[in-house]
Amino acid sequence: MKHTQADHNLDHMVQASDRKMNLTIAVITGCMLLMLVGMLFDVPGLIFYPVPALFLIFLLMGGINLEGRLSKVLPGLISYAVIFGGLFIAMGLLQDDTTLVLGLPISTAILVYLIWPFTTLTSGALYAWVYQTWLSKSELDGPRSADEQHQSLPR
Repeated sequence: MKHTQADHNLDHMVQASDRKMNLTIAVITGCMLLMLVGMLFDVPGLIFYPVPALFLIFLLMGGINLEGRLSKVLPGLISYAVIFGGLFIAMGLLQDDTTLVLGLPISTAILVYLIWPFTTLTSGALYAWVYQTWLSKSELDGPRSADEQHQSLPR
């Protein structure tokens, strides 16, 4: 069977995608192993600090569209992850501080009063933004009329 240039290009794209996925799996596995070591040997930093990296990886994976691209939503997702990561790192750094905030140690207060509401109240809006900006639009579907686009909006 004769291979065309299109077949060669497709094979190259699949290999590149496989490499990216293998790298992603390796980073996730590395983070999980660090966290496991931290739990087994009571090293809180090894438990806390991989979480923002995992958060970013999963955000980026969720923002990939049907064509396997991420570019339009990348700045927004990275900004969201930087805010989350900054709060999470502050929580980890202040874990030994005895200051109380509304009756809780400051590290717990950061989690309960900042991280939890931040992710709970904004993650739906982030998803809606990513969906409207990027995920609902696919060049694989071909051009769509305004009526088709309006009908595909979630209600």
